[in-house]
Amino acid sequence: MKKILLMTGIAALTLSSCSQEDVISVNDKNADNLITFRVRSQKLSRASEFSTYNLDDFMVFGFKGDADEGEELLDYFENGDPLKFTRDGLLFTSEIPYYYPGDGSWLSFAAYAPSNLKMTKADKYGGIKIDNFTVESDITKQIDIIFADGGSNLEPDEPDQELTFKHALSKVYISEVRNSDTRFKYEIMGVKFGNIHNSGNIYYKGEKALNMPEGEINETFNSDGYIRNGDGRIALMPTGDQNNDMEYIFNAPIILDKSTTTADVMSGSDTEAVEAADKTGSFMMIPQQLSSAFLNEEGELNSGSFDSGMSYIAFLVRITNLITNEVIYPYAERVEAISKTIGEHTYAWAAFPVSTLWVPGLYTDYLVDFSKGAGFVAPGADEEIVGRPILGREIKFTITVGEWDNGGWITIDEKNQLGVDVADDEDPFGE
Repeated sequence: MKKILLMTGIAALTLSSCSQEDVISVNDKNADNLITFRVRSQKLSRASEFSTYNLDDFMVFGFKGDADEGEELLDYFENGDPLKFTRDGLLFTSEIPYYYPGDGSWLSFAAYAPSNLKMTKADKYGGIKIDNFTVESDITKQIDIIFADGGSNLEPDEPDQELTFKHALSKVYISEVRNSDTRFKYEIMGVKFGNIHNSGNIYYKGEKALNMPEGEINETFNSDGYIRNGDGRIALMPTGDQNNDMEYIFNAPIILDKSTTTADVMSGSDTEAVEAADKTGSFMMIPQQLSSAFLNEEGELNSGSFDSGMSYIAFLVRITNLITNEVIYPYAERVEAISKTIGEHTYAWAAFPVSTLWVPGLYTDYLVDFSKGAGFVAPGADEEIVGRPILGREIKFTITVGEWDNGGWITIDEKNQLGVDVADDEDPFGE
């Protein structure tokens, strides 16, 4: 029995087949040599993130040859098209059955999900790609993209191989907001990322992975301009202009006041999100370097407009002075274009600049503290007040970056340099 194991998180999928020495023809229709997928464990989920629990089907490109040995790959499936493998009880099977060759030749596979994406071959070394993939502007409709690859010749002495499905996009969310200045009440009704890319070219494996110069697989922009994941197998180039917005409006306001100084915003887990109607799990974003236009060497905002290209996070907020009971934001005028009336109250966007690097397969968690300020008047307001500090002071925030599945925290400084590990029970604010 020869198996190719595809793992996501703690659960696993197994691509399995049995080989008989008397099977010598390519694609010999021998039931023991059928290419199938078997699921070890299952759990129902409505999450948009993929795992073995909710993966019902996926597409697989099949090639004859081994690119890791420098071989050019030949199509193994008809017309070079990918096959859909669909759950059938404990197995994943294709409508048109294919079989391993019994002549000891090597087969290579490149798998991806969701199956309704149109991936195409990128090169003769098993690379696959999708051009100008665009994330949904509606966060509740965003999808996860995962890849896996591997190969086997089904020889008895060939060891089993493990493959891990890798996430191509970046997970971005705001897990927590704080305010220890109890003179003010914050009612937060939504969050937005502004001046970002929402589309990109995504490559998996092939020449993009084989031709990586030594030392350049460092989760940053590389010499060819692509952002790569940690092993270099996913390469992504943002496309279009970096002038798009992505927002999410909450079902109910998140309130910070005298009695509540800390509040959860996003869980970071879509599995949890389906259980909590009042909050979502995360944004699925195109990996990219957020623009640092108008930031000086100290990371402070220079004079200029966010509209000119500065990437930012904004909160749809209503701020009340609890001493005077006066609403101090939104302003009475000149912010109508960035305001929303929801229910009985009007809110307006308050922004602060960010220049984080979003990496394929990693999450970025922003923990925001309003205790020292409420940020700046967001783009869209009258030009004279865009970028003006709302309380005369800036928001304090901490960014953590970690592996999508592991959930470990790594600090990142204002220059986007990865720092020391932070334990799960350690307060990133140091409080």
